[in-house]
Amino acid sequence: MRFTYDKMTIPERETFRPEPDLAEWLRLCWRARRSIALCALCTGLLAAGVALVLPKAYTVTVKMAGESRRTGMSPDLSGQSLLMGVDPIALRPEEPVPTDLYPEIVVSTPFLAEFSHLQVDGKPLSAYVQGFRQKSVRKEASAPTGAIPPRLLECLRKSLTIYTDKKSGLTTLSVTLTDPLVAAVAADSLATRLERYLIDWRTRKAREDFSFVQERFAEAQADYFAAQEAYARFSDANQHTARQSAAIERDRLYQAQQLVYTLYAQLAGQLEAARIAVQEQTPAFSIIEPAIVPARHSSPRRSLIVLIGLLSGIVIPMIVLFGRLFLREKGGVV
Repeated sequence: MRFTYDKMTIPERETFRPEPDLAEWLRLCWRARRSIALCALCTGLLAAGVALVLPKAYTVTVKMAGESRRTGMSPDLSGQSLLMGVDPIALRPEEPVPTDLYPEIVVSTPFLAEFSHLQVDGKPLSAYVQGFRQKSVRKEASAPTGAIPPRLLECLRKSLTIYTDKKSGLTTLSVTLTDPLVAAVAADSLATRLERYLIDWRTRKAREDFSFVQERFAEAQADYFAAQEAYARFSDANQHTARQSAAIERDRLYQAQQLVYTLYAQLAGQLEAARIAVQEQTPAFSIIEPAIVPARHSSPRRSLIVLIGLLSGIVIPMIVLFGRLFLREKGGVV
């Protein structure tokens, strides 16, 4: 005879996870209020000492309006170019430099290398760059003479800030240095150098064309004056001569003079057109907010550092008490 037993389900043991009592934690924090206050006082004093030791830095901001987008030549210049026989379409200015490239231009190595040569009151700019020490650079014997230290370039990139608002076209340049006057001078110089860089970039091709035409015009002018002088000398020497050979030579010199004059007149028109093209290609910038010597330093923010120190002295002991309560309750669970 076989007996059949039903399988009995044994309830699984529940897993208990200890949860710290917040009320008990608050009571522990209240009991240790004197220790917490003492810890906050110590961390606050330590933060105040650190805030006093940190060097001051001053930030100067310059705001400049970007170049306006031109659609064509002015009516006066367009009419003048037509009188000279030059097509105004060929003199239309190119598209302006994209504002997205402004930050890349400012932090580029050639631009920073030129900017680092700025001197104020006989001292180089590197003496006021935060985080850069000239003594550490002198120890590097491998650096070539006259080369810009990589550390200086890195610190300069951190000290310069540039932002362009695409909607308004307003470009904001900020310079942070350890001296307020030097920071203002450097910010003004940075805006000037950026403006000159953009102008040189936009007008490079037009200036090269102008220089080329100017050289050809000077050569044609010299040739024309020489042809005039040769024709005048021959005419004066053979004024009363009835020889046919003299007449032929006079005609030849006259034709040569006219040919050179035609080239000279054409180059004169092209030279004026090239001069107009340089003017049309030159962008215009306006300084909306100039560089002003700051009255207060921008960093370190000492009040914020002290506040963080005080809060750290309060929060850290409370976290320690919470951890002890958690471990105690966890150890008491069976």
